[in-house]
Amino acid sequence: MLKVALILFFILPGFLTTAYAQEDVMKKLLSSKSLKCTSQNGSIAKWKDGKLRIETDRSASTIHFDSIDLQNKTARGIGNQGASDEVLIVTASGITFIEQTGMGSPVFTTVFPYRNKEGDFIAVTLRHMDLVGLFPSQYHGTCKKWD
Repeated sequence: MLKVALILFFILPGFLTTAYAQEDVMKKLLSSKSLKCTSQNGSIAKWKDGKLRIETDRSASTIHFDSIDLQNKTARGIGNQGASDEVLIVTASGITFIEQTGMGSPVFTTVFPYRNKEGDFIAVTLRHMDLVGLFPSQYHGTCKKWD
């Protein structure tokens, strides 16, 4: 019984501190009205002759999510291909922005309630493209609160 009490005494406060810190980051994310997201590292899946080949992609991209409205679950995405209306899904994992491109392909960006060393939110973008064949990709990056 003493071992359990000691474990709880020394370990539980660390878990609680982490949980409270995480809750604070989530509140900051959910209060964002504008996020500027950049990614630099990703991978592209290419299917040639029915065989999968994964390629690394280091091309940088930026998208600005503006007019974030959690109540109506909408936002405006502004990127290098123009602007689009975004649909939002808000969960304990963060905010996911969903875009349907002009070609009908879905693009998902999830901004997580975790921060890197610089204090930016961590984000992942998934593109489910079909441009003269399958062209799915995943990119990793960060988002700055821009409001």
